[in-house]
Amino acid sequence: MDPSEKKSRLRALHVVLILSFIANGLGAFSNLMMSLPAMRSTLSENMQLIPEVLHETYEMMLSIPATYYIATAIFSAVAFFGCLRMWRLKGIGFHYYTIAKLLLIATPLVFIGRQYLNLGDVMMSLLFIAYYFISLRALGAFSNNSDDTEDPSASTTSNPSDPSENHDNPESSENSD
Repeated sequence: MDPSEKKSRLRALHVVLILSFIANGLGAFSNLMMSLPAMRSTLSENMQLIPEVLHETYEMMLSIPATYYIATAIFSAVAFFGCLRMWRLKGIGFHYYTIAKLLLIATPLVFIGRQYLNLGDVMMSLLFIAYYFISLRALGAFSNNSDDTEDPSASTTSNPSDPSENHDNPESSENSD
């Protein structure tokens, strides 16, 4: 891949990652807020301030257990972390993101029921996962040198127990008879 194509792919990846940062950051924050008892009681106490059209929606939101909101906040935060790693072209970020998004798809099934599964969210999540996989593979993020571990051959530290290496020891520079 030539440098201009790589730069173009990287720019496109960053644009899509920004969308994921926004969605997952807001998802983590809003779900965390909805898990707080103070927020839930404030919503229920101020229901008269909410337009009549939205009463049923807010009542349904308040009937969902707080553990649902905690789980989705955690999974959204993990997806956000995965996006941070993908921004740096780390393949492990894709795995964090994918697992978190699949868990976010499954969470309503576990806590609420199948009738609340949003097929639009499922399709968008799968589309983003596919895009990230294709882009990161093309940019070489899944190669061995892109993970978080250091290359052992690039290490500059020496092994002090290895007698074949000169460790700035004056005795090792002397010739033996």
